Amino acid sequence: MVYVLPISPTSSLYNFRISITFWDIFIYTWSYCVRWLQFVSLFYVSSSIIYFSYILRELKIRGLTFYALLLLFAYNPTLTLFSGYISDDTPVFFWSTFVIYYVLKWYKTNKLEYLCYTALGFGLGSLTKISILML
Repeated sequence: MVYVLPISPTSSLYNFRISITFWDIFIYTWSYCVRWLQFVSLFYVSSSIIYFSYILRELKIRGLTFYALLLLFAYNPTLTLFSGYISDDTPVFFWSTFVIYYVLKWYKTNKLEYLCYTALGFGLGSLTKISILML
């Protein structure tokens, strides 16, 4: 026969059980949020690699040179390091490649649309970190 003590909401054991449950939920939620923030950094780095491939295509770099430059850019130790950390450097890196791509597009076509994209990239990059203005 198993005897179970009833726990009333006013007893200290009941309050202790709630505080442990709250702490477990808090830690789980915090680690979940950190994982999603790392995903955002990884998204920015991956998008930077994609825009760098677009830049190489705009510069008409083809063949083995294209893949060699893309691999050098993708496996850059700085990008690998930044993709795992939560910092403001990965969005700035993305906005820099975004701006360079649209400046090249604007230079070739002189369309106002590409100049607006460039201004948007500078604006969002400046909101992220002011050092993008040195670009």
